Amino acid sequence: MHTKNLAIIGLLILIATAIALGVVLMVRPEQSGDLSAGKDADQQTRERHPGFAIDASAAQERIRITQEGFFPEEITVQRGDSVVWINEASEYRWPASNLHPTHSIYAEFDPLEPLAPGESWSFRFEQEGSWQYHDHLRPSKEGVIIVEG
Repeated sequence: MHTKNLAIIGLLILIATAIALGVVLMVRPEQSGDLSAGKDADQQTRERHPGFAIDASAAQERIRITQEGFFPEEITVQRGDSVVWINEASEYRWPASNLHPTHSIYAEFDPLEPLAPGESWSFRFEQEGSWQYHDHLRPSKEGVIIVEG
C-alpha cells in the first residue's frame, strides 16, 4: 500500500511539473532547434507568418505599447502599409487580432509570441477593413487599425 501511495505522489509531481513548464513556455515561447535546414531566420519567419515585415524601420506607422495600453488606440493606414508596435512597457506584451484568444479574424496579424520590453514587431496590412486587436496577455487593452484601399 505504501508503494502505491508513493507512485501516486510521484505521478502528481510529474503532472504539476509538466503544467508549470507549459505555463512558462506560454509566457515566453522560445524557438528550439533549426526549423528548416538551410533557411535563415527571416525566411523561416516569413514562411510561418506571411504578413510579418522583417524590417521594422520601414513601417509607416508606429504604435507605442505602454503600461496603459496602445497609443494611439486607433490609426488609419493604406493597404500595403506596415505598422510597427514598440513595447515601451516594463512587461511582455502581445498585440494580436481579435478574437481573443484565437486571433482568428485576421490570423496573420499575430506575432505568435510576446514582445519583451524594448522589442518591436512590424506587420504589413494587405486586407482592407477595420481590424480590432488586443494584447493577448492583457485582453482589456485594445486598439483598431483601419486599412483603406
